[in-house]
Amino acid sequence: MTDRRNAVITFLIDDDRILLAESNYRQNKITWNGISGYTEMRESPEMAAIRELYEEIKIHVNETDLEKVGIIHYYDLQEKDVRQETLTITVFLCRRFSGEPRSTPGVYPRWFTFDDIPYSDMFDDTEPWLKKILSGDEVIVEILSRIDTQTGISEVENVLVRSPLLLNLFSRFNIVILL
Repeated sequence: MTDRRNAVITFLIDDDRILLAESNYRQNKITWNGISGYTEMRESPEMAAIRELYEEIKIHVNETDLEKVGIIHYYDLQEKDVRQETLTITVFLCRRFSGEPRSTPGVYPRWFTFDDIPYSDMFDDTEPWLKKILSGDEVIVEILSRIDTQTGISEVENVLVRSPLLLNLFSRFNIVILL
């Protein structure tokens, strides 16, 4: 059973290249993203990342090769209590993996140099936090958005990117700061 409140996103790194996958995340609009998906019930973020990498692009990784570099908290401004996050995404980088990325139905992987990342064809909130991660920072991201109930598409209202000193401490205690 899928846990729709928790997800993962993993970016494979090969020297100065990043692997992105082209997928139809938005209605009829192709979007580039890392390899991502929801966690299953009782599944750790690490195990979800390993499963998603294999399911989506047939890549094998070990849990010790996943580098936790960020936590993204989404808040839907239409919820009764906006302090309740609607989705938490754990972000990983992975520099060691086995296999060659392969396409699967609806997922088409491609390597980009860091200078050629197609930010304009990614989710609106991605550029500020991905640039920080690729420069070596860890991040905690707070995203305030409104979800269109007709289309299910989220419109980002505000993105707050923080570079915590102790990412694991923040994620363990789920500390959230809203301005």
